[in-house]
Amino acid sequence: EVLGKAVVCIINIISPNVVLFSGGISKQTELFVNPLIKYIREHAYSLSVDERLYISTAKLGENAPMIGAASL
Repeated sequence: EVLGKAVVCIINIISPNVVLFSGGISKQTELFVNPLIKYIREHAYSLSVDERLYISTAKLGENAPMIGAASL
């Protein structure tokens, strides 16, 4: 719930088009990702979470943060 509140706050402030979850959390779809997506859709402002917002896990999975850091 705390992570959900934090993500909702960020979505409400910057209104992104894409939200990607990566790292270890991306493997835990049933435990973390799906409930988190549900929480976001229920609690974010409707203008922030309309059909334009794409929420998913990173295709690189748990290696995404390391690959991103290495590319810097």
